[in-house]
Amino acid sequence: MNKKERRQDVKDHIHKLKPSIIGLVETKVKPHKAKRILNCIPPGWGYTNNYAFSNEGRIWVLRYMHIWKCSIINLSSQQITIEAKNNGGLEIVLSFIFRENWRSQRYVLLSELQQIH
Repeated sequence: MNKKERRQDVKDHIHKLKPSIIGLVETKVKPHKAKRILNCIPPGWGYTNNYAFSNEGRIWVLRYMHIWKCSIINLSSQQITIEAKNNGGLEIVLSFIFRENWRSQRYVLLSELQQIH
């Protein structure tokens, strides 16, 4: 996401596919550069990240705020889990995951997910 071409790809995909919730993983964007990246997201979108657990903001969850109301259920270095409610009454729980390479850390992720569900 730090490269202009990647930001343009995201912008193009949003316009073409018209998603209303997006999960970006392994963004490798430092907190002080986040605003530059968010400029490629159309107006009306909100986002959540896991910078509190990872200086590279490994996970970003973007949502179109005119459709979705979201609340964070759980947040860690490996996952963001949200409850999302849309204007039509649909309520869903979504987990966006960036799995660590170390086996011991993967067990932490599994434990977190089991506690949620």
